[in-house]
Amino acid sequence: MKRILFMITCVALMFCANAWAEEEQTGNVLDKRLTVYGGFMYHDIDGEFASNKKGRPHISVDMDDLGLDERDWTYIVGAKIKITKRLNMNLDYFGYHSDATKRADSEFNFDDVIIPIGARVDTSLDMDVYVVNFGYDLVHTEQTRFGIGLGAHIADLSL
Repeated sequence: MKRILFMITCVALMFCANAWAEEEQTGNVLDKRLTVYGGFMYHDIDGEFASNKKGRPHISVDMDDLGLDERDWTYIVGAKIKITKRLNMNLDYFGYHSDATKRADSEFNFDDVIIPIGARVDTSLDMDVYVVNFGYDLVHTEQTRFGIGLGAHIADLSL
């Protein structure tokens, strides 16, 4: 998945290379050819994980049952690439990663694994989100940008 995202970015950059010949000289950061940014995000999430195979009772556990953090700070990095005066591409990455160890409060059968009361349950949740957005400014003035966009959020989840 990372390779596909990298290839799409490379191809897009090759097509816009000729538009980079002369950069407009303004003080607005939105007019720069390339803007790289980063920061932190606060996550307040809740998730429920279930196994409902045919012929078996429906079992679900949430993040509290597994001892996973529901609130956490993570980083975000991204870049805005100005392809033409009105067309731009945004690339972002952020992730959420949590590991936990907890004792089972009750017995349950999760995906053919019987977890007895008091058993140690080790859990790891890894979520990486890759974002690609293309935007087109319908209105483009020194003080105003108003446009439309199309993009994709690609999530890589592992529990």
